[in-house]
Amino acid sequence: ISLGHYSGSSKNFVEWMRVDAGGNLGIGTKNPQHPLEFGNGAHVTAGGVWKNSSSRERKENIADLTETEAMSALEELNPVKFNYRVEKQEEYVGFIAENVPELVANRDRKSLSTMDIVAVLTKVVQSQQETISRLEEEIEHLKQEHQ
Repeated sequence: ISLGHYSGSSKNFVEWMRVDAGGNLGIGTKNPQHPLEFGNGAHVTAGGVWKNSSSRERKENIADLTETEAMSALEELNPVKFNYRVEKQEEYVGFIAENVPELVANRDRKSLSTMDIVAVLTKVVQSQQETISRLEEEIEHLKQEHQ
């Protein structure tokens, strides 16, 4: 099943979405391989896992996240508990889109990409691990000096 429209005087059919014989829904793709798949590569697996499109082929202006940027963003993140107004019985933890630091905010300030927050946390943990390793070496050195 295809949904779309006929475009211009040539009456070419422009497809918006397709449901294949297996029930996969493709939006912006004519051959969905997952239960829900977008033309940009993002999809939901048969197990219900959301997968972001993350290929280098789809990105540009790639630069390392600095420790300073990550630490600053982490300090501004305020985890909260909440329920959605339409789902009063289920409690969640997360963040309020309007209150997150600019580094992880979306332009609309109404939604978030969890991968942005994961990237910040990863950079901070990497930095902390380097510090822990350095301190362990210093402690070992001090122990040897005092023996």
